[in-house]
Amino acid sequence: MLIAGKNGVGATAGVNTDYGSWGPRVGFAYQLTSKMVLRGGYGIFFDPQASSGTTIRQEIQWPFAFTYSLVPGSIFPGNKVSQGFLGLADLPAGEFTTPFGVLKGIQPDFKNASAQELNLGLQRQLTSYSTLTVSYAGTLGRHRAWANPIDQPAPGPGNIQARREYNSQFPNVTGITMEESVANAAYNSLLVNFQQRVSHGITFGGNYVWSHSLDNSGGDGGSNGPVPQDPTNRRADWGNSNNDVKNRINLFGTYEMPFGPGRTFLNNPTIVNKYIAGGWQVNGIALLQSGYPFTVTTTAQPTNTGVAGRADSVPGVDPHPAHQSINNWFNTAAFAVPAPYNWGDSIRGGLRGPDNVNFDLTAAKMFPIVVENNLEFRTEFFNIFNHPEFALPASTIGSAGIGTITSTSHSSRQIQFVLKLTF
Repeated sequence: MLIAGKNGVGATAGVNTDYGSWGPRVGFAYQLTSKMVLRGGYGIFFDPQASSGTTIRQEIQWPFAFTYSLVPGSIFPGNKVSQGFLGLADLPAGEFTTPFGVLKGIQPDFKNASAQELNLGLQRQLTSYSTLTVSYAGTLGRHRAWANPIDQPAPGPGNIQARREYNSQFPNVTGITMEESVANAAYNSLLVNFQQRVSHGITFGGNYVWSHSLDNSGGDGGSNGPVPQDPTNRRADWGNSNNDVKNRINLFGTYEMPFGPGRTFLNNPTIVNKYIAGGWQVNGIALLQSGYPFTVTTTAQPTNTGVAGRADSVPGVDPHPAHQSINNWFNTAAFAVPAPYNWGDSIRGGLRGPDNVNFDLTAAKMFPIVVENNLEFRTEFFNIFNHPEFALPASTIGSAGIGTITSTSHSSRQIQFVLKLTF
């Protein structure tokens, strides 16, 4: 165990500098016709992963995060304010030589996470104001952070602590997590994008994305259960990324009402036309996307390793119910607790949560004051139709309400008023 600044160890505690983070970029654009352009690009990008939660920040690791509590008696205090705080010499020496609790480390040749990003798109001008683009975008993730529980015993009978690999060396340590840069990811997508610039007061755009993201490291978005489940079988963790969204539609537009001075109707510069009828604008945004993936897990620990895992899939039983609802989102009979000393065989991220649908709307009125000075009033509606966006269902065998959804992932309808002066 290497401790930064102790026993001849440098400040990095033996973590080597990664000099291999070279990020070449290349791109091109070729005009096929007067109205059609082909574009493409490739690049390698890096994420230094400076903190990675609390794992790489060594100053809060043992023994630097060691705390010692002294609680004075209520009647006969054991210390006085004038005595100050305890010093290192006042603490038992063994506290600093015998690790305890959970330790976190990092592999000496830890690499910066990298992503190879590539894209190829064809853009076509449809009218003087509109374009259509069809493109492919992909990403290959390498050297992603992966927390390896190196002190987790193999499934089997017997006392868990006694079966830990480093128990004889660190008998008071109940777990060791080693941060390693060995995880991978892959993302592929097809994008169709339409955009119309201002024409007759209308600006409109929309796009559709089909995509699929896979990895073996977990992340934000859905629910993947433990990663890794079995440290000796990383292939079993390869599945849908937590943020994998198969289908997504975005629509957005602005309409400047044709009323008031300078517009088609009511364009006489009267006070009514200028301050009441004119200057109105409506903006809208619509989002429709498929749900995030989730994994069915279990509270039981059949492996006897100190950690839970994924559930087993029951052969021949469809996990999708005939009539899906928030009270019966998936067929719980399709999953079971694994046999003793076995990891679950269900697919990580194999099920999908509810789709998301949201509409936002803004109505704005511009009041001209003097040249280059305006007063704007806006009414903004978020989730204007008050459509519920449900969260993921309870998916842990042994917990209450498994298969049901009891919460939402986004707020209900919200309305706010804005008054803005520009000068």
